[in-house]
Amino acid sequence: MVTTSSPEVAMQQMVEELVEQFDPEKVYLLDVLMSGDQRVWHEANFLVVLAGEWDYRDKVTEIMGAHSKTGFGALFRVVTQEQFERYQGHGYIPPHFNLNESRMLYERK
Repeated sequence: MVTTSSPEVAMQQMVEELVEQFDPEKVYLLDVLMSGDQRVWHEANFLVVLAGEWDYRDKVTEIMGAHSKTGFGALFRVVTQEQFERYQGHGYIPPHFNLNESRMLYERK
C-alpha cells in the first residue's frame, strides 16, 4: 500500500513506465479507493487508451503484470481509440465511470 505522502510519486512512475512500454494515446485516473483510515491508498482505477488492434485479455494481462510492483492495487480499463471516442459521446466509460470526474495523467502529443 502507498501512504498519502507518496501516491503521486508512485503513480507518476507507473504512468511513465506505462507510456514507455505500451505507448498509449491517453491515460486517465478514474478513481482512488482509500483504506478505512483515509491515509492509505488502497487501489487506483485507470483508463488506458491504446491505438491499433490487440486482444483485450492479452493486453490487460500484460499491463497488469508490468505494474504489479507499484506498491498499490491498480486496475486498468483498456480501450481502443475508437471505443474511447464512442464512450465519450455517451459521457461515460463502462462500468459507469464519468470522464468529467477523472484526471488525465497523460496524452500523446
